[in-house]
Amino acid sequence: MNLKARNDGFVMPIVISILALIGIYMIVLASEANTFIFQADRAYLKACQQNLTASGLAWAKKNANASMTTAAAVELDTANMGIKKAALSVKLSVGEKGKSQVEIKTSCSKARQRLSSVKKLAIETRP
Repeated sequence: MNLKARNDGFVMPIVISILALIGIYMIVLASEANTFIFQADRAYLKACQQNLTASGLAWAKKNANASMTTAAAVELDTANMGIKKAALSVKLSVGEKGKSQVEIKTSCSKARQRLSSVKKLAIETRP
């Protein structure tokens, strides 16, 4: 009987040690998961920003020939793009010899991250 009591007392510290190690491992995994989530959200925002810029550039190329150049930027609707909390504005200015300047402002956000950019591009227009 004395031997059995000694074995039960030996197993308990091992179980407690294993539970402590599992707890530390879970903390490490949780912090890594937060890093992965942050990086995934950042990659999503960069992809959205590229899609918004491409859409703005396509709109500018289509409407540059239609003499839609104004001093004010045009706010484009992004509702059908499936990007929540996104904004896109395009400003066209006519240059010389069939070249126009386009200023594309994009903004999108997810969770606590926001990504905004302003790109100035040159496009060719047909007379």
